[in-house]
Amino acid sequence: MNSARGADAVEIVGGADELLHALAAPATWQLHVKLLQKLPAVEIPGGRKEVLHRLLMRDLSHPNKFVRAWAYGGLATLAHQFPEFEGEVSAIFALGLRDESAAVKARIRNARGKPRASRGPGAGALVHRSNSF
Repeated sequence: MNSARGADAVEIVGGADELLHALAAPATWQLHVKLLQKLPAVEIPGGRKEVLHRLLMRDLSHPNKFVRAWAYGGLATLAHQFPEFEGEVSAIFALGLRDESAAVKARIRNARGKPRASRGPGAGALVHRSNSF
């Protein structure tokens, strides 16, 4: 896949199903990072949360540190949208802060403490959840 084609692929990914399909497909690490970076802007339907969870867990062992770093960010998004994942994500972050490279650790710290846009009533306001993970 050439870089122009990769950029087009990122542009056409709009909804959760399209994004999950693209994340599951083989891609260059650069395209994969761009797809992972789109996660915070996409509301994942409850029926697709396990698919996203599996994809992100797979990406935590990717050989490229940028893919791993953004997979941690994706886990933060998953936990913000589905609080039942907060405990697991907290434990995964603790392991990452112990074992990962400095660049990945920085992304984990950023993902852990970053406010997220609210999707509920009063959307547009920033909501900062506790740093439970």
